[in-house]
Amino acid sequence: MAESSVRTAYDSLNGDFVPGINPPSAQISSYWFIFCEEELLVFPDNEKDNLGATTIPKAIKPPSIAPATFETFQFLGWYREAPCYAGTITQKCVLPAGARFDKLRPLFGVLPEPLFAIAGMASQILYWERTHRYCGQCGSRTQYIPGQRATRCTKCGLDFYPRITPAVLVAVTKGDSLLLAWSARWTKSVYSVIAGFVEPGETLEQCAAREVMEETSISVQSVRYFASQPWPFPSQLMVAFTAEYKNGTIHVDNNELNEAAWFTRDNLPELPAPLSLSRILIDCWKQHPG
Repeated sequence: MAESSVRTAYDSLNGDFVPGINPPSAQISSYWFIFCEEELLVFPDNEKDNLGATTIPKAIKPPSIAPATFETFQFLGWYREAPCYAGTITQKCVLPAGARFDKLRPLFGVLPEPLFAIAGMASQILYWERTHRYCGQCGSRTQYIPGQRATRCTKCGLDFYPRITPAVLVAVTKGDSLLLAWSARWTKSVYSVIAGFVEPGETLEQCAAREVMEETSISVQSVRYFASQPWPFPSQLMVAFTAEYKNGTIHVDNNELNEAAWFTRDNLPELPAPLSLSRILIDCWKQHPG
C-alpha cells in the first residue's frame, strides 16, 4: 500500500492552524467551538451558496445564547490568524435562527474540514478538563498551570496533562485478500480491520501483532507503519499498520468479535464511514492491488 497518498481531515489544517496556550490580549474576531453535552454549536454558513452549508460561529464575543451560562473556556490557537476558543455551556437553550447543536461525528463532511479538525481538538481538551478536575492521587481540586496545557493538584502538586489513548489498526493481507472483522460492540454488521489499545510495556508493532493473534488466532509478519489520526471520541490516537499473514486459521475471540474472514476486493462487506482511518486503510488497499 502507498501511504504517501494518505490524507485525513486533520491534514487539511496544514500550516493554517497554529496551536497556542496564551490568548491574545486584544479582543478580535474569533472562532467559538461551543459544546453542550458533547454536542457542538454550529451555524448556517451564509457565505456559501450550497444549501445546508455549516460553519463555526465567528465573532469578537461568544454567541449570545442566554439563559445558558458558560462553564469554561480554553484557548486553542490561531486558525488563519483568527483566535480559536473551546467552551462549554451548562444547558441547552433557545438558539439564534438556523443554529443548532449536533454530535461531532455526523458533522464530518458538513463542516469545512479544517474547522472539523479543530473541533475535534476542542472536544478532546474539554473532555480532559471535565474528567480531571480533581487529583487522582489525593482527591483535591486541580488548577491550571500558567503557560501550559496542564493542571496541578492544589494539595500534593501532581501535574496532569491532556490524556491521549493510543490504539492500533492493522490491515492484514494474505495474497489478494484482506482480513476484516465485525466487532462484538457493533450491532450493525460493519466490518473493519483489527483494532485494539496499546498495553503498558509494548511497542506499537507488538500491539498490532498481539491484537491480531488475540482476536483471530492469526500470526502476522512484516508489520509496517501506515498513518495516524487523532480520534476525539473521546481521546484516542489511532495508529494504523499493514501486516502480512504468517500462519494460522481464523478462530475469533467471541468477547471481541462476532465474525472475522478474508475478503477480496470484489466481495467486500459493509465498511466503516469515510472519516475513520480504518476506512482510509481499507480504501488504500482497494486502490493498490498487488
